[in-house]
Amino acid sequence: MHAVREPIILRDQIEISRQELLRLVENYGMQDYKVLQQSWILDELINEYYQCTSVINMNKGTYDP
Repeated sequence: MHAVREPIILRDQIEISRQELLRLVENYGMQDYKVLQQSWILDELINEYYQCTSVINMNKGTYDP
């Protein structure tokens, strides 16, 4: 299990990962395995971000998935 990251750090990592995905698509095309791998990484970061912000909102009493 990994440590929970702060939402602002996750947002930065999401943006970096998104830019890397776009770069890979440009260089290798949509069907390349490198693109699929980067897409998985981006998905995981986005999921972690939403989990983190959902917990924060639940703790504030303003749950908004």
